[in-house]
Amino acid sequence: MCREELTLREWFALPFVGFQHDGCGGWLELRNHHCMTTISREVTSESLRRALDRTLR
Repeated sequence: MCREELTLREWFALPFVGFQHDGCGGWLELRNHHCMTTISREVTSESLRRALDRTLR
């Protein structure tokens, strides 16, 4: 893992993988990074809904 920090714009430019339940009542959004790793960020229920709407367009 390269530990590169991404802006939100850079995050949304990465290839989308999907969403994963975190096992504690929350959700993670997964994306593939150019360094060949899958990275995640926590998402709220509201941001999950917006992300799904954006992804399904």
